[in-house]
Amino acid sequence: MYLTQISEGIPGMEIPVYPSDVNDAEWALLARLIPTSKPHRRPRSSDMRRITNGVFYVLRTGCAWRYLSRDYGPAAPLARSR
Repeated sequence: MYLTQISEGIPGMEIPVYPSDVNDAEWALLARLIPTSKPHRRPRSSDMRRITNGVFYVLRTGCAWRYLSRDYGPAAPLARSR
């Protein structure tokens, strides 16, 4: 199953799947714990699943934020979310 995920990716995601990325079942649990954007404020411009995957990637690999793979987007929103 893991090899299938790597070759096909996660549905709805444009980035490749790394071992630290959350699958759909894990994301269904985590998404409920992440607060939505506050009312009367600007909507989020970053995908929270992508940010979560980036944080898990850094935690799992131990790499510095500036060495984060570009698949997770710019490092600045990720670094602010820690």
